[in-house]
Amino acid sequence: TIRDATALNDASLSLIAACLNGTQRQEGVSSEGVSFARSVAVRQYISKQLQNPNLNADTIVGAMGVSRSRLYALFERDGGVSAYIRNRRLRAVKLMLADVGNDHLSVQEITSRFGFDNASSFSRAFKNQYGTSATEFRAVQREHALPLGKSEDIDRRWESWIRTLSA
Repeated sequence: TIRDATALNDASLSLIAACLNGTQRQEGVSSEGVSFARSVAVRQYISKQLQNPNLNADTIVGAMGVSRSRLYALFERDGGVSAYIRNRRLRAVKLMLADVGNDHLSVQEITSRFGFDNASSFSRAFKNQYGTSATEFRAVQREHALPLGKSEDIDRRWESWIRTLSA
């Protein structure tokens, strides 16, 4: 399932990060691998904490044991730590809005789960990021939703193959 694949992905990245973070610095060896692993670990932490309303640079520094300057350097290409968190939260909201399983939740209920307490601030950010309002996005998703068939109609070859890898 998708949940299993996500768990496997997270576990694999954590293992790689742990291996790279546990190595001693050697003369002439680039620190790019360690930096990459640290970046992956911090990004995983952020992903797991998106619904934490207190998620910010201070909580990340405290939880991940990385300096503030190093943290800012890791997210320089993303427009900064705050921008990265905001964009990840916007994406999480977008994914929940696209999921018909969340139709019972209002847009405001979904956005508040990800720390968007100010409706007008969220609306501006969503429209700037995706070019449409959250309500319009949800409506378009429903308009173009494909009817779900029976579960036996789904091609599960890849899922079966992946499961053989972990056996």
